Amino acid sequence: MLHWTVYLKEGPKVYHDAAVSVGHKVYSFGGYDASNTKLDQLGVKIFNTVSLLWTNLPPVTDGQEERPLEVPNMCWGHTAVLIEDMVYIWGGIKYSVVLYAFDVNTNRWFRPRISRAVPEARCNHSACALGKVMYVHGGYTQLTGRTNDILKLDTTTMLLPEGRGWHSAFAYNDELYIFGGDNLDRTFSDLWKFNPDAFSWKNVAPKGKGPCVMTGMCCCTVGDHIILFGGYRYTYDDLYILDLSPSLKTLCKLTVIQYGLEHSGLIQDIRLELCGSLTAHMEPTQPNGCPRGAL
Repeated sequence: MLHWTVYLKEGPKVYHDAAVSVGHKVYSFGGYDASNTKLDQLGVKIFNTVSLLWTNLPPVTDGQEERPLEVPNMCWGHTAVLIEDMVYIWGGIKYSVVLYAFDVNTNRWFRPRISRAVPEARCNHSACALGKVMYVHGGYTQLTGRTNDILKLDTTTMLLPEGRGWHSAFAYNDELYIFGGDNLDRTFSDLWKFNPDAFSWKNVAPKGKGPCVMTGMCCCTVGDHIILFGGYRYTYDDLYILDLSPSLKTLCKLTVIQYGLEHSGLIQDIRLELCGSLTAHMEPTQPNGCPRGAL
């Protein structure tokens, strides 16, 4: 049973960034910051899923150049995937076909050598990795405009969700998921699952009150949890957590929160967890009246 469990604020005020999870941390790369008019090198921010705090990595310099060629410029609408210890950044609003890599052990950038032709440049697509393969879905290209393809896979016989861009993707249990997005006519808050073995899509509906409509947000996996943050709708600093396999303890805590049950008789650790959960979920409504994370 899928269930939305946590909601926080005070994150990076950007959208159309890209993120990956590394252990218990989430790395966010770039994004569009309306308050920053200077296009400097790609910013890197880190969210600790244990302390629930954000930190910034300092800009990369080599002592001579303030912006080495190996470091991508600030961009948005790009994607990031983690394969072993490397984060691969591709695409974006500048329609770049250059592939960048970020070493999570050294925090250094480089540009891998490409031996074959790269796909058509695009932005606002989604991407995730299964094994050592990077899959890209949808987005917008300079030549063809709106797309609904999955690179590396034959999609001619698949049941597909509506074509979209500005959505996000993650991999879990050897399946691909996409969430949210926009196709210029409407905005989505749906969650779709793609099985690469059966070549089929399935719409899934988590329990609980998650985001209403979201574009340009980031999704990445930390264990059985999906960390979703940022986005273009309403406020940019929202963060939600989707539990893909909630434990009985988690379901019991959610029931206590949902129905306002008395918990003073529980052990101290459980009471502290409940108090933290209550604080995280007691937030005002969004401008369209959708409740902000309250379970």
